[in-house]
Amino acid sequence: MDGYLFPLTVEGNWSNSLSKCMKNKLQVYFLSKNKSSGGDCLVNYEDHSSTTATVYFNSDKIRENVLARDNHEITVKNEIVKLRVSCLEKYPEEASSLSVGAASNVLSDVSAETLDPRPGESIHGDEGAVMDSPQSSAVVLERLPELMSKEMLTLLVENISNLEENNYTLEIISETKTAVLTFNNPNGKALLNVIC
Repeated sequence: MDGYLFPLTVEGNWSNSLSKCMKNKLQVYFLSKNKSSGGDCLVNYEDHSSTTATVYFNSDKIRENVLARDNHEITVKNEIVKLRVSCLEKYPEEASSLSVGAASNVLSDVSAETLDPRPGESIHGDEGAVMDSPQSSAVVLERLPELMSKEMLTLLVENISNLEENNYTLEIISETKTAVLTFNNPNGKALLNVIC
């Protein structure tokens, strides 16, 4: 795949029972700047009997940021999986056959209009200054795709707002295809609304 020319090898201590969900978990983890120092990437993990995957980044700087981070670990089904990352010097041939995974497609389906405030919830004053909202510090996200996982939505919120996961709580209501973001600090809601 064009543009993803900077690979890393990722090795972990995950069990065979976790193998089926590891590709998506690795994708979410390495897409997150806050969690892994990563960014735009693709994950190649097809051999589920292996505990090694390859992550391809579209920038050498992003790959170097990931390598510079001391500790990489993810939680999968209540198990902590420690990851070891190392640099691949040569670009493997299979990278040309990679396709963008489901994670990227799901994220592209949620538009900024989904995050727009409702009428009467504007946070802009007469002169465009951000004002404190008299309402709670919660935001309702509507029209979510049916397959939107909590991890994908967390990644989307993190990338839009630059807030870490411990700065808000997220509840997905699958029956109504909505989610409720409740911020620990009301400024989080203002930041999200200003960006969207």
